Amino acid sequence: MGSSSQNSMSLLSKKWYQISCKLSPQTVAHALQSPHWKAAMDEELDALMRHKTWTLVPFSTNTAPISCPCVFRIKRQTDGMVQKYKAHLVAKGFHQCEGLDYDQVFSPVGKPATVRVALTIAVAHG
Repeated sequence: MGSSSQNSMSLLSKKWYQISCKLSPQTVAHALQSPHWKAAMDEELDALMRHKTWTLVPFSTNTAPISCPCVFRIKRQTDGMVQKYKAHLVAKGFHQCEGLDYDQVFSPVGKPATVRVALTIAVAHG
């Protein structure tokens, strides 16, 4: 029983390790340990700067900083293989006051292919 039990535990721990390695990190500190997640965070920050969706400003003592957690997700192909590691910086906007914390609102736009599909469906259904 000892040998069979040990083999089962060994197999179980290997399976658990394979599953846990495929999960997204829960903290930035954990994500920074992986080059895949660090590259995903760099890509997100570059996109935010390139699209000018936010501006880094000096800290003001009369306002509280807004928490911005990072959300991590693995995008997979249909066969389950990793297609892309994605990191999203999510500002807790419900803590913001218009005119004090922001003066513009960013609204994401759909891709042209998505708009074409939506229009095709609308035309097909009259």
